[in-house]
Parts: sequence; C-alpha cells; structure tokens
Amino acid sequence: MVMKDALATYVFESLGITSHVEDWNGINTLPRFLRELYTFGQIELQDRRYITACPVPGHEYTPSAVEKHFDRIRQLVKMDVIFVADFLPPWNRKRFIERKISFIIPGNHMFLPLLGLDLREYVRFPIPKNTTRLSPSTQEIALYIVGNVHDKPWTGAELARERGVSLMTVHRAFDELESTDAFTIRMNGKRRVLTISHTRRDAWEALKSHCTTPLHRTLIIPHDHLPPFTCLAGLSVLSAHSNLVQPEIPEYAVKMTIWNRYLKEHNIPVLPVAEQGSVRIQLWRYEPCFNADSHEADILSVLLSLQDVNDERVAQAIEQILKAVLC
Repeated sequence: MVMKDALATYVFESLGITSHVEDWNGINTLPRFLRELYTFGQIELQDRRYITACPVPGHEYTPSAVEKHFDRIRQLVKMDVIFVADFLPPWNRKRFIERKISFIIPGNHMFLPLLGLDLREYVRFPIPKNTTRLSPSTQEIALYIVGNVHDKPWTGAELARERGVSLMTVHRAFDELESTDAFTIRMNGKRRVLTISHTRRDAWEALKSHCTTPLHRTLIIPHDHLPPFTCLAGLSVLSAHSNLVQPEIPEYAVKMTIWNRYLKEHNIPVLPVAEQGSVRIQLWRYEPCFNADSHEADILSVLLSLQDVNDERVAQAIEQILKAVLC
C-alpha cells in the first residue's frame, strides 16, 4: 500500500505504539467493484486487525457510499474497515464523523470510534496544480474575513462598507473566492452571502495557495523621513506577537500607490544599505493596515510577506502566531 509508511509513522507519533501495516491477502473475497474503488491493506492496532481502504483517484467517495461499501466488507470478512487518504475535505470529514466511519489522514486527523480516538489538528489542503491567484483586492477582502474574530455570514454591502471599497469590487471578490475551498457562497433572497466553509485555520490553509505576497519591493530610508501614515510590518510585527527578537532595522509598510503619490510632494533619500538610524519601508500591493486604530499591518498579510524567508526561527514564530490568531 502506497501510504503504509506514512500511516505507520503517524500512528506511532500520535499514539506511541508500533503498528503493523501490510498487504491484505483477502482481497479476492470482495466484489470486483470494491477492488476497483480501493487499494486494500491491513493494520494491527492494540492487538486487533483492521482493513485499510485507500481510495483510488478518479472516483467519487461520498460518506453515504463509503458507509455502504464498508458495511458490505464487514459482512463478508467480519473485520472493521478504516478509510485512509492523504486528504479529506472538512465538509466530508464532518459527515464521516457523524456516520462514525473510521478514518486516518496521516499527519492530520485520526478518527477511530471503536478505539475512542478523535485526534485532529487542522485541515491541510493540498496545493492544486495551476492554482488561480487572487487579485490584490480580493486577497485583502479574504484575509480580512479570515482574520476577523467575528466568524459570521458576510453580504457584499457589509464588506463594501467595512473595507471602504465599491460593491462591484466585492462582487468580483465573491466570484474569485467561490473557486477556493475556503468559503461557501449561497443565495439569501437576491443577495449572495459568504461564510467560512469550516474553521478560520482551515480557510487560511486553503487560501495560502491562492495568495501572493503583498510585498512589491522594499526600500531603506532614514528614520526621520518616514511618512506619518506608515505602519509596522515584516519582522517588526512578527516579533511583537511572538518570541522572536526585534530586528535591528525596524520595518514599516505603505500601499505602493500612496507612496508614489507622496513622493510627488516630498523628497525622500533612498539609502543603498541599512545603517543605524534607518528603516526598511515595504511597498505593498494593497492597504497594509486593515484597522484605522491599529499601527500594525494586517497580521495574516505579514505572514504571507514572510513565507519565503528560510529561517527556522521565523517559521516557529509564524506557527505560534497562527495558533493564537486563528484559534
């Protein structure tokens, strides 16, 4: 079975027990249609053997269909079955749990009601090939919704009012976001209403592959030439919300169009290298500060701007913040 190494490793890391994952020699006792739908194996957990059924790509696996398949297998071989896959969408995961269908998603979630186990992290969405990237305005709206502690349905009019954008901009954003797994859009009368499909952390994981860094370029300028409308960004924000040490050179952000407009009336020297008394100013594709009362850039956008930083300390700080912000 292709996933047996990952399965054994996940069981050991989660339960602290060594499981025996191997091929199952009873496959010929099953009807042909089941042999075409799944790759079968067997696993031993706490002195009991189970059949593992890994779905074959290209088929539809609804919870009701899987339940019927597993009932048939139990009738034929008198063994319980565990659904094993590398991904299970949150809406199906919930229905699997409601139907008490045992499943293991290595590295993510283990639901074994017969053993009284429900060990989960968050849904890790696979990164699809040829993923459509969100426009800057749509990305800003999506991150505003995910970062908002009020997890509620959103209408276009509400978002347009809160974000200070046109209703047409929000409608275009709804069109783009409908193709992601992060949100669900339904009709309420004549209005479209957007909600987060599962949890805010799940939405973040689903959105990441559709998002790009908001950062266009970074300049180094003297601190005394810093415009008053900038906000903290980058490592300065990351360190303020984690155990990371503050950077020696403070980092700020401003929307690129506002910066260009400001330069028409102000002469700001750009330094070739960072030095004492200088700051880094990031030029963003959209407004970095989502809250007029805040002096920091949007935290989720900051994390996106740091996604290519190859530093274990930064990675740990990002995870620390995600657990705190999207709890």
